[in-house]
Amino acid sequence: MRGCRGGCGTGCAGCGPASRWVRIPAAILLIAGAGLSILPFFGLWMLPLGLLLLAEDVPLLQRLRNHVLEWIERRRPHWFGDRPNATKALAGSDSENARPAPRR
Repeated sequence: MRGCRGGCGTGCAGCGPASRWVRIPAAILLIAGAGLSILPFFGLWMLPLGLLLLAEDVPLLQRLRNHVLEWIERRRPHWFGDRPNATKALAGSDSENARPAPRR
């Protein structure tokens, strides 16, 4: 697998420095579109997407994005697929993950 110029290691075309001139205007348009959230197509979903795109090129936003992702990974590791006892929990053999019996 050959790595891309952006360093993500997947060989994609969207991570290189040349893509910066596409990402920044797209991010600004998404953030501005979030301000028009009262219109049907536009919405607040555009704000985090624009900030994530902008975070690829702005170091301050990169640190903030990394901090938020690390916090989410600590709080909800299953969102990232990090469940060490996933097969045991599915089989029901792990008493730690077992549900208590319902009260009657």
